[in-house]
Amino acid sequence: MSDWIIAIGIVILIVFISLKGNINRKKLLNKNEGFYKKNIASDIFIILLVFILSHNYFQQLDFQKIGKGFIIDVDIISVIVSIFVAPFFLTLLFKNYLYPKDIASAKVIFGYPVNYLPNSNKEFLWFSISIITGVIFEELLCRQFLFLSFYNAFHLKGDALLIVSSLLFAIGHLYQGWKGILSSFFMGLALGKIFQMQESIWLPIVLHLFFNFPILVLAYRRITDLKKLGELSREEV
Repeated sequence: MSDWIIAIGIVILIVFISLKGNINRKKLLNKNEGFYKKNIASDIFIILLVFILSHNYFQQLDFQKIGKGFIIDVDIISVIVSIFVAPFFLTLLFKNYLYPKDIASAKVIFGYPVNYLPNSNKEFLWFSISIITGVIFEELLCRQFLFLSFYNAFHLKGDALLIVSSLLFAIGHLYQGWKGILSSFFMGLALGKIFQMQESIWLPIVLHLFFNFPILVLAYRRITDLKKLGELSREEV
């Protein structure tokens, strides 16, 4: 029974997150600290709720039963790992990489609407924490929890699980527009396949963190540059 509850709950939650994110994208949020704190709290609450419903969801999955689908070579996994890690180092090494030419008029940075980004050092701290907790939450929800619940409730296996999880993962990124949805779908396929091949959620979490780390570099650089341009008030910084 708990498998059905968790499976249906995951679908409802992802749709809710998608719709809420799309609404928030159109809002002008001058003070984002509370927004980040709410996201952190809700992520932790949902993870704890799943643990209460069934702590089995935090154990290593049996992919001999669930299935790995199409088997990919170790060399391909290495290439995928490099693709996920590269943007972080490129952002550190090259100042203009992924960074808008006109930061004051930029509407989106690395797939994030600028109204989602921090406007002060204090907000940046909470933004960083929310990125980390958000990645852990997404990987547990869209990989670990979804694979097990959909296998137990709907008897999906292998690549069927991979495709369904990637579609739901993409829907959850509706706020990033169609480009974000497409990139999230392919990202979900890559992380899901690595999850299947490695039989552990830890590598997808680490790769997802590396992939998201550039936004931390870009967000901090944005705060610094907007200070120089006088776009942020003293109260904000």
